[in-house]
Amino acid sequence: MARRLQFSEALCASANHHRFDLRRAAPFFLMHSYLTPHLFPESPASLPPSATPRAQRAKPLLEKNDHNSRNAFKKQVFVWSAAALIFAAAIAVRLAHLDGEPFWVDEAESSINALTILEHAYPTDTYLGLPIYENTSVQPWPGNPEYALRDVSYSDNHFAVYHGWLPLYSIAASFAAYGIRPDAPKPPYAIRHDVANWKRQTLAARMPGVLFGLMFVIVVFAAGKMLYGDDAAWSGLILASVHPLAISVSRQARYYSAEVLLTTVCCVLAWLMICRGRWKDFICGGFAFVLLFHTHFQAFFAGGLTVAIATPIILRLQARSVRKLAAFGAIVLAGTIPWLIATHFHAHFYAQPARLPRAWALLQFPGDLLRYPPFAYCSMLFGALFASATGWAVVRPTTETLQRITAPLRKAAPALAFHIVWILCGYTSFLATIPVVSFASGRLNLSYWGPALVLFSVASAAIARMIPWRVPRAALAPAVALTLYLAMGHSLTLSAPYSDRGWRIESEAIQELERVGFDSKTRFYASPNRHLIWTIYTGLPVQSIVPVRKEYLNSYKGDIIYIDSFSEENEILCPERIRDAARRKGLTLSNKSAEVWSRLLLTHDYRETLLRQIGVGAEKQIEPIPDFSEALLNASRERARTEFETGGLELITRGAGIDIRSWQDWRTAFFSRFAEDPAFRPHAPVNYSERLRGSDAVILEDSGAGIAIYKSRWHPSGKGGTINFSISSGRPRALTSSVVFRPE
Repeated sequence: MARRLQFSEALCASANHHRFDLRRAAPFFLMHSYLTPHLFPESPASLPPSATPRAQRAKPLLEKNDHNSRNAFKKQVFVWSAAALIFAAAIAVRLAHLDGEPFWVDEAESSINALTILEHAYPTDTYLGLPIYENTSVQPWPGNPEYALRDVSYSDNHFAVYHGWLPLYSIAASFAAYGIRPDAPKPPYAIRHDVANWKRQTLAARMPGVLFGLMFVIVVFAAGKMLYGDDAAWSGLILASVHPLAISVSRQARYYSAEVLLTTVCCVLAWLMICRGRWKDFICGGFAFVLLFHTHFQAFFAGGLTVAIATPIILRLQARSVRKLAAFGAIVLAGTIPWLIATHFHAHFYAQPARLPRAWALLQFPGDLLRYPPFAYCSMLFGALFASATGWAVVRPTTETLQRITAPLRKAAPALAFHIVWILCGYTSFLATIPVVSFASGRLNLSYWGPALVLFSVASAAIARMIPWRVPRAALAPAVALTLYLAMGHSLTLSAPYSDRGWRIESEAIQELERVGFDSKTRFYASPNRHLIWTIYTGLPVQSIVPVRKEYLNSYKGDIIYIDSFSEENEILCPERIRDAARRKGLTLSNKSAEVWSRLLLTHDYRETLLRQIGVGAEKQIEPIPDFSEALLNASRERARTEFETGGLELITRGAGIDIRSWQDWRTAFFSRFAEDPAFRPHAPVNYSERLRGSDAVILEDSGAGIAIYKSRWHPSGKGGTINFSISSGRPRALTSSVVFRPE
């Protein structure tokens, strides 16, 4: 009994020493409550009266502490459950139907680069025995009998240098994990993959993007917590999980997801270098910037420019900052200079601008600042209002009346200023450094979109703190963020409905390719850059038609198969609208006739262009346009023209002297505009003009597919002939206009 009394008095005395501060006294009372019954099992009734007051005083504190502990535990369970539920939703929307659509051309490009890594241990410029063409063709290739031009994406010692290697190696690792290997380059040629294999390749290539996207969700949550608090963290977690752009970039076999992730990581670490200045901030920042360099050069340049601007602040605020900055710089140099030397990137970088101008040379200011803004106008308006309010809160003298409004804004001001600098550096560096062939409005803000999302989360949390509602801030801030997001005209479309139409088109095209027939001497060509898709899905060595010499095509004695792609605008020229137009002219069309005329009109301009390219009078080969459909065809042409003029890909066509009416016209400008060889300029005769004479062409029946397959047998140069077009329907049938009309 005496020992127990001494033990209790010692614990109570220690608690008295800490003045019953619950945070300090709690461990002692917990120890007392759990250990005393086991060490001293005497009955509490036998305690002397002198010990009773202290025991009675300790009991309420123990009960209160136990109650608080249970509440804290329940709160933690709820918080982690909510976070797990949101993260599970982020996983679900990124994985849903990940293989639902085939590759687009840039994904096929990245996938082929990854396959060369599995073959050579580094990304190189050949696959299946063919040089890879993925970019505009401007560099002459003298002495090569087949190709007149080289691709600008590779250095003179055959390394891929146009794109960062980190995303390519991640795709290669995913291919290896899924058991996908490069195809054999030697004959006999055959279709080596079926639809199941296509989907497995597609899923494997896109999986790294999903993983980068999920890491981005976690980073945004951590960034919001470090920069502002739990409310900003929860806002960022929800927005990063369900934002359509975050989902979209995570579902592609490209560098986009890795770029968004690493720019956010680098931005947060650069901020920590300024405000905390710990050694680990600089060291981790150095490694993060190295990874960003090997992901996207322009994003690395933008981040480095931001750090350079912030360097005077770091030197002023942080102790031993010179040593820390030196360590940061040493890590970055050690992770980048060896690669630059090994790949001869320096020679490639200085040689290409003379052949391939930067986008800056074609931009027109100030008009293009409105045409290509850093964000949508509504988002920019919100940002300007919030920045103005924050500036007002910082310069205005503090008053107790406005404390609820000014305090959140003051706390957000430093992070706001830094992120604005990062965004401006990313925007201006993209306009100034990106090559014109890579300039697209969809890629404009990837180097700063992640930091901008973090900033939006902070702004939403600051606004939530101004609202005098008795609601937990971690719940109110996400509600404010989603409300603002929807109010600015955005949507929360998580994923498009699943459709296997893309796979049906690919399957129909490859089945038609098998029906056309080929042997070990057949050469395969395709329009750029669809040849990359055909290569990876068929396992055949399909090459771009653009850089091939005309003389080689004309002299090759074996068969040539050419797979062309074109645009089909099938909303205006659908059978229903054609039937209505005919009815207004007093004609009646059956459903069958309307479908035939729909196919004729959808392919009319394409067939006309091909026939003119090979030197055949199109007016003698193409059916005349009936009066009832002329207005629809003109409307379709005008719509296509408007889409190119107002879209994000029009910059490459400026000053080219080409009337862009279709995807084929844009493709010609993109791949041939800057060619040094006049024979490959946009207005020069196409290199296949003689070879395709007398060939048979099959156009896929699926409306909107826009695929034609040509088989050309060798014939002497200069021989005349036309192209025999047919439409595929399991068995090709002639594409004619033998349709009977009768008055209503």
